[in-house]
Amino acid sequence: MVINYTEFVAYWKSLDTQFGTFLEIPNQEDLLKKLLDKYCKRRRKLYESYGYTNISIQALYDSGSSRSKGQKFKPKIRDIVKNILKTEVLFIEKTNWKRIKKDLGLKYSFGNIHQNKIPDFYIKYMDHYIKGEAKHIHNKGGAQDKQIGELIDFIIQSEDNKNIHYLSFLDGLYLYYFTQNNLSDKLNQQKEDIKKALTKNPQNIFVNTKGFKKFLEDLKDAKHL
Repeated sequence: MVINYTEFVAYWKSLDTQFGTFLEIPNQEDLLKKLLDKYCKRRRKLYESYGYTNISIQALYDSGSSRSKGQKFKPKIRDIVKNILKTEVLFIEKTNWKRIKKDLGLKYSFGNIHQNKIPDFYIKYMDHYIKGEAKHIHNKGGAQDKQIGELIDFIIQSEDNKNIHYLSFLDGLYLYYFTQNNLSDKLNQQKEDIKKALTKNPQNIFVNTKGFKKFLEDLKDAKHL
């Protein structure tokens, strides 16, 4: 399809949208109008800044914007937690992870099978302790399957203290695929593995942005936990 090779569609990645996913969602016309509106507004602002020069300037800008998406979960998570729980989220580094692990007496089996990988963030609220692993995934494929596998392995873990929660946060449009009929064998297996992990460890959580907000609201109101 020719449109897939246009600069307009290439720009969608900087708006957290991909052409392949766009073809599978409802209300395409409404989304297309929003994309076009953002495209025109941002293009005009940037052209006025750079001057109306070669389109390659914009291609480079969009590429950089797309690459930066992987770090954008941090302010997003920080804002959500602060707005709902009125507390701060700690983004974990090796220096503070050792202390957290020791203070909570964590077994943290995930690190043993994933090259000592540490969680992305930590939330302490009342007597609940939440370690989170975040991924930003859109398309299907081998690399994406590996990332989904990590999110599943993260919520397979359990600790003796049931107020210790492992939370897998899946940002992006990948979760949309799980809502469709006639899933591929891979997607069906991933969906079943998530269900099994949460059935075995009901204190753990697998969410998208909307689900993350709902979990924090429930935590604030002491519901379902």
